[in-house]
Amino acid sequence: MGGRTGHLWHRQVWQSELRSARRVKLHSLRKCRDNRGTMAGVDGDRENWDLLGEYTNKTLRLKADRWCKAVQNEDNRSTILNFLDGDAELVVVSLNHSNQLVSTPEVPAGLRTKGVYYLKASDVPLVREEEHSNVREHVIFGDISPQPLDQLSTLIEEVIIPMLENPANRTGWPEMVCEDVSHQLYALRGTVYRMWGQLRGQTLLPLPFGMETLEKAERHALDTGEMTDSQLKSAIEGVVIKWVHQVEEVLVQDTDSLASPPHFPKPLEEITFWKKRRENLAHIASQLKDKKVMMMSNILEVTESAYYPAFMKMSADVSMAVEEARDIMIHFTPLKPLLEGLESGEFQDALPILPPLVHCICLLWTACPPYRKPDRIVTLFKEITNLLISMGQVFIGTVGFQAETTEPLQKINTCVSVLRKFREIFEEHRAKVETYFPEGERPRSWEFHPTHAFSRMDQFLERLANIKEIFDVAKEFLKIEKVEFGGPKGKVLGANISAVYSEFNEAYTAFSILTYDCLDPAEDAFNEGHQQFKKKVTELEQRLSLIVKNALQESQSPEAYFKVVELLGSILERPIIQAEYTNCLPHLIHLLKQEIETAKAS
Repeated sequence: MGGRTGHLWHRQVWQSELRSARRVKLHSLRKCRDNRGTMAGVDGDRENWDLLGEYTNKTLRLKADRWCKAVQNEDNRSTILNFLDGDAELVVVSLNHSNQLVSTPEVPAGLRTKGVYYLKASDVPLVREEEHSNVREHVIFGDISPQPLDQLSTLIEEVIIPMLENPANRTGWPEMVCEDVSHQLYALRGTVYRMWGQLRGQTLLPLPFGMETLEKAERHALDTGEMTDSQLKSAIEGVVIKWVHQVEEVLVQDTDSLASPPHFPKPLEEITFWKKRRENLAHIASQLKDKKVMMMSNILEVTESAYYPAFMKMSADVSMAVEEARDIMIHFTPLKPLLEGLESGEFQDALPILPPLVHCICLLWTACPPYRKPDRIVTLFKEITNLLISMGQVFIGTVGFQAETTEPLQKINTCVSVLRKFREIFEEHRAKVETYFPEGERPRSWEFHPTHAFSRMDQFLERLANIKEIFDVAKEFLKIEKVEFGGPKGKVLGANISAVYSEFNEAYTAFSILTYDCLDPAEDAFNEGHQQFKKKVTELEQRLSLIVKNALQESQSPEAYFKVVELLGSILERPIIQAEYTNCLPHLIHLLKQEIETAKAS
């Protein structure tokens, strides 16, 4: 029970039950007070917070000493004193995750079990001395459920509606006011009822007010074809309009609504969606076949209400949707173990599962007409690619842009291989999906463009290609760290190449301190960083090409020339550097000719 409305009920419970409980526990409470030592000395005789303690122990079914231990805690004690002697209007007592009593000035989030609230009913200062205490008169108290919506629903049904609908409480009210209050009450109940259902994944159809006269009104309508209770008919038509909107929201839902970045659904979520949809629609159909709803339908029919066709169409649409969801769930049966095996397995072991998985999707397309819609197949393939991307990200792990590039490159290559193979399997089955249809039935192909299903996977592959490019460049540039040149200009060239290495290393290691996940294909910050890195590499390659040119041209013999080539290694294959290296080949030919001439002369 919550709110100020129920304080009379709570006071009766407190007075009837706790009066005897207080006598039973008096001895243990006195013992607890004796043990409080310093606390008792500070507050003297004004320790009458045990009025709160008695109700707390009673309603939470705790031993008497639990309250005594709780108020020995400085935080709890301060909160309670601020409520009793200060300006705080509310204090809530509950059990925390350690099963200890705690007091808070507001309702804590995520109650494990029910709590107890104490709320000041007026601005009158509270007096806690035993002889003059007014705590009972000016404090409202009760229980707070860990499911507040359930509690609110119970409060409305068992307290607010009976109290405000009681004719004795409406004495002197104008008829218009009475009708308006009733409308508002049942509208509130319907709203809470719908919210209660939504939290449980169900669509609940609230009934209108005036249902106590429904049976009588139906009999009269069936006998005479007329409806004398216009207020009830208006209420029925009003609630039917709300039902149509509620049901329409459910009917238009499809699996493409599961995707809402940053959440990218996986295929098992698709199966869960259809399972819940089937259950929800079946529950709606059951409500529409309820005895009271059928009475409402009869009244709308015999009175030729303009809302009767909408009611019948809604009922027919629900029945059709129930059958559709059941059919889809049946045909998802062979897919489920394959998807579970794929999701629970290792990424590198995924390849053997992919061909039978796509084969079953082809069978689903041909054997299940309700699922034979391009949007649904596209969504299913999107979910599979989401799963593969997620598994690939876990397989690669955190990308560390360090000196060791071999292992991450191997993992990236494996990931790219699996994803490309999946795309090949899709294309193979897409080309032959029409052959899955039985003879005599018009075949339907997958006419959607593959990019609709594989756009995110293509982005992920592009991201992997960019990361691989960074590693490939690093693999070459990190080799020049210890390159040293001889000859007269050796020191100058060595200093230049060291400067190039230092600047590259700075640009490369910048990726290792990223605050985002570079494997997330939606992370645009990486693209910007990658472009800056490429620009820097181009600049460094141009500088390095000049160093290579000078080193080669300074070579005085073919042996020295080849020594430079050996030192620089495969970095000479970088396009910009290779162009300058090619331009130096005539110098090598000149050196070789000199070597030949020298050999001839000797």
